[in-house]
Amino acid sequence: MEYKLFLVGEEYIVAQTAKEALADHNERGGEGYHRTIDDVSEVPLDKAGRFEQEEGGYKDMTFREFIGSDFVYEKPTCICWME
Repeated sequence: MEYKLFLVGEEYIVAQTAKEALADHNERGGEGYHRTIDDVSEVPLDKAGRFEQEEGGYKDMTFREFIGSDFVYEKPTCICWME
């Protein structure tokens, strides 16, 4: 299944549409943390960033590399937060 990357508030969410990303964010956000559709922006998967590694430290890579080639999209998923 194809997916895109969206920035919703301070969360990067993998989803098929901006509406799905927003709905996922709001479902987890709780009272008073809801955002309007205007707060969603698509992020290119080839955008570079610095990502914390499980083994410690940070590594510069693209979102596509961070998500990994073995990622299988099943539903909207928050992959990381802005720092």
